[in-house]
Amino acid sequence: MREVPEDNAQWNLSQIEVAFLKLRIATDGVLLKGESALPDFRKWFDIHYSRIDLVSTSKDAVNIHHDPDLHHLHQMLLDFNREMVVLVDGPDNILLANMPLIAAEMDKLAYAPRELSVGGVELKAEHSDTKRKEIVQILQTIALVSTFVVISLILAFLFVWLQRRRLNVQSAEIRKAGKFHETTLRASLDAIVVVDGAGKITDFNGSAEKVFGLAREDVIGQSLSDTILPERYRSAHEAGMANYTSADSSGIVDQGRLELVAVHADGHEFPVEVSISEAHSEDGRIFVSYIRDITEEKQIKEDLRKARDQALEAYQEKSRFLAVMSHEMRTPLNGIISSLHLLRDDPLTERQERFVNLADHSSNVLLNHINDVLTIERLDSGETKSAKQVFSVRDVAEDLLDVMRPLADEQNTSLVLEFECEDACVLGEQRQIEQVLTNLLSNAIKFTASGQVTLGINSRWMQDKMLELDFSVTDTGVGISEEDLKTVFDDFVTAESPYERTTKGTGLGLGIVRRLVESMGGELHFDSILGEGSVFGFTVTLPVQEGALPTKEEAAKGAQPSTESGLKILVVEDNPINRELLGAMLERDGHVVSFATDGFEGVHVASKNVFDVILMDISMPNMNGIKATTTIKSSQGLSRNTPIYAVTAHAMPAEIAEFEKAGMEGCLLKPIRVEKLREILNKISQDSQASVPPVEPPATKDANGIIPLLSAEQLMKLRELFGPDTMIEKVHAFLTEGDGLMETVSGTTLEQDRETLQSATHKFSGSCAIFGAALLRQTLTELETACKEEDGKAAAALQAKALEEWTRTRTALDAIYT
Repeated sequence: MREVPEDNAQWNLSQIEVAFLKLRIATDGVLLKGESALPDFRKWFDIHYSRIDLVSTSKDAVNIHHDPDLHHLHQMLLDFNREMVVLVDGPDNILLANMPLIAAEMDKLAYAPRELSVGGVELKAEHSDTKRKEIVQILQTIALVSTFVVISLILAFLFVWLQRRRLNVQSAEIRKAGKFHETTLRASLDAIVVVDGAGKITDFNGSAEKVFGLAREDVIGQSLSDTILPERYRSAHEAGMANYTSADSSGIVDQGRLELVAVHADGHEFPVEVSISEAHSEDGRIFVSYIRDITEEKQIKEDLRKARDQALEAYQEKSRFLAVMSHEMRTPLNGIISSLHLLRDDPLTERQERFVNLADHSSNVLLNHINDVLTIERLDSGETKSAKQVFSVRDVAEDLLDVMRPLADEQNTSLVLEFECEDACVLGEQRQIEQVLTNLLSNAIKFTASGQVTLGINSRWMQDKMLELDFSVTDTGVGISEEDLKTVFDDFVTAESPYERTTKGTGLGLGIVRRLVESMGGELHFDSILGEGSVFGFTVTLPVQEGALPTKEEAAKGAQPSTESGLKILVVEDNPINRELLGAMLERDGHVVSFATDGFEGVHVASKNVFDVILMDISMPNMNGIKATTTIKSSQGLSRNTPIYAVTAHAMPAEIAEFEKAGMEGCLLKPIRVEKLREILNKISQDSQASVPPVEPPATKDANGIIPLLSAEQLMKLRELFGPDTMIEKVHAFLTEGDGLMETVSGTTLEQDRETLQSATHKFSGSCAIFGAALLRQTLTELETACKEEDGKAAAALQAKALEEWTRTRTALDAIYT
């Protein structure tokens, strides 16, 4: 068997010489016959090529490459093949023209196959001599091992004999220990009851006498079912004992702790915790039961359950109270603020204007306090979740400082940014990070007069392209004592006496910070010295996204229509309003637009036409966007190489990755911004691929940090796009569609039909984004996330919230466009 591989290698070497000669003959045939002999020449060249290549890759011919001369001969033949394969695989006319060159090269190499074969024989002879010596050494080793095995068997026999003597001694000790163990069991605090295979009690310890109120001598030999089991369970117990075969088929034996019911000697029943094990004695099979009276424990658990239910009910009542009070307080408060704004439109005396400003300021402070309390409530109930998005850490920091600078100017305090961080884009909950930094900066400015507040940002790389960001807010203000520092993150806690307030606030800001940082998986850090200043910060680890967000100059450039000729674009969208809006945007910039109403139609249209780009909706009936994209890319249709972009109202990072895996170039999020759409189309027109998924900007907030009910900016864009009359028609169509979708969203629970709820929510969210329903769109986005995460509690709360916001949104739009 060991000689076979080497014989095989020798045969291959001899075949090299034959193949070389056949190839030389075929070469002469081409020189004589011309093109008709080329097939035979190519066949023998392929055979010769495979023979030479086999020597390169075969493990059986590895010794040849250890010899420099033989390796050189093989390399010459290998180089010949690699040089000539280009001519052989090329056109016939070029091969015929170079045939004399091939013949000349083969004449130069004519000696190589023979010498390579002979050299291989010599190596085999040397190798065979070496193997004979190895066999002799193996036989000698076998003899030594056999001698060692015989000696080992003798020693093993002696060892077993000694072990048997020792086991006899240990058996006597075990019998003695068994008697001691039996005595110990009798003194156990748990009731121990032993029964035989027939169900008769064979042992009954002292604790069992106390638990069941029975004397040991009265129950020994009695049936277990007639003594401690309730009458209703006796027949089932006796049947189980009669049919018992092993613990594997039993639902009680060796099943750990079980809660059952036992009966006392006085007739009352009580709960017990039982553990039953099977054992074997000289008399056969026995069952050992450890029994504990858990009447008191059950009562304690029941009391705890009632206390928990009462606490939950109180919490729910508190939540309902806050919800009702928030609306009851906001309604008159908004009326006060609106009235004050109307007063400013009339001429006022200086004294009246001062009073109006004071009332307006106080109203906004009260509104912020209400918002803080409701934020705490939402965070504690787990309802507040922020969608993840790609953002630039530097841009967020600079924008925040610009917003906070007027507040700092009132305190005569300077704001400084110390940015020692990787200037990269990360994927995270930007809104929550902004809220945490806003609260920390606001606190620092409030307690720092004529000083400096510094926002520092540092970073360090972690594994798997993760970046640990360290945010810190340092001030030179009044500082906090060591005692107050321990409770500063508690709710409704301020570091001042309530009768000596120098700043305004509810004491909820840092409580909100703590909850938000914990929800992002981050860690807080803080320190302060009374009279010198404080440092509050947090760390959070986020994944880095490839590429970068465009600069303001690039964004402005990308927002302009392409100067090239219009693109041929296919829009696949099942919503007629969204389809018409997107078509109007594209046609206004000079593009030629075709439409498909679902995935099936999109695949059909794409197969019959060549498009420059396809804009594909994701959630569609019959065939969704992902499947349609896969079908287009794998087909032989005319647009199989056309870039496809997903168009969707809400997409999580994992879903964007799924879009790209299906063959999509990127993702365009609703509401579709003309600037982002133009940026993508400009890149396509310049044959440039977009490598970074587009990022949806955060919802615009008003001066109080609240997302408005309607986005005036979005509504103005639609009005400019359609004109006043068409705009009214579109809004009414949106309201009609919204009534139907809201009926599905509010009337379908997550447990009943998650796919229907998620699909309707996604579709409605896209329409809300287009028609500027900012607040409702944000709630629907959070509801879609809850559906994807199968969070039933959060989904139910968001459904109720969406229904309320739709009623308000519908009333507002109807009032504006009626």
